[in-house]
Amino acid sequence: SSMRTHSWGESCAAVQLCRQRKYGSDDADGPDDRRLEVFVVFTNRDGTSAALEMANRLTERLSARLRLIRLFEVPYSLPLDRPSVQMEFLERELSTLAGQALMEISAQIFLCRDKQRALQSVMRSGAPVIVGGRKRWWPTPEQKLAQALARAGHRVIFAELR
Repeated sequence: SSMRTHSWGESCAAVQLCRQRKYGSDDADGPDDRRLEVFVVFTNRDGTSAALEMANRLTERLSARLRLIRLFEVPYSLPLDRPSVQMEFLERELSTLAGQALMEISAQIFLCRDKQRALQSVMRSGAPVIVGGRKRWWPTPEQKLAQALARAGHRVIFAELR
């Protein structure tokens, strides 16, 4: 489980959490790696679990890589690299969820000031994204996230919790 930190000025910092290989090829991850990259965006434990289950079903026959990303907003009153929650807790939670993937997965935590802006710098436009959560007749935070991603040009799949 390696830890790498990236920084995008004052608005976003990322912690590379874990790199797990399961049923993946042993090819090097170079710039010429053209495999489909499917993003799973952390919403909450249950929603993310549902999204990972759907990712397993959808990508089982594809040579795809999963990227599990968690955006954690840090208020301006705190330094960006000192969130209000212990990093160990966030890492453990994400690592446990990443363990549900049946293929190669990378998991990252992004500490940011604004989730929407951070998402746009993290994912390239048009990338397939899976978001999990509950659906209601009034939009839930997970539905709002999925709608914002679709407006930004991503192909969004919603994994509904029942």
